[in-house]
Amino acid sequence: MLRVPMVQARAGMTLAVPIIHPEHPDTVLLREGFELDEQAIARLREINLAELWIEYPGLEFINKHICPEILRRRGIIAYEV
Repeated sequence: MLRVPMVQARAGMTLAVPIIHPEHPDTVLLREGFELDEQAIARLREINLAELWIEYPGLEFINKHICPEILRRRGIIAYEV
């Protein structure tokens, strides 16, 4: 998987981890495996999502270092700040 800033997001990319709403950390907007389209990218930019994790061949080993719970809690802290 690769961490991609929203300015570089393109239709056809597949999410490697779920997208959590930045203002509602208990809300999953898009699930792992979702293929981005222009409409989804535009909406994610509207809510000021900074980055996302996408699937990328050859980088599967990174998955074991990513914890969805930490990502969720990071979102909660960012919203509170």
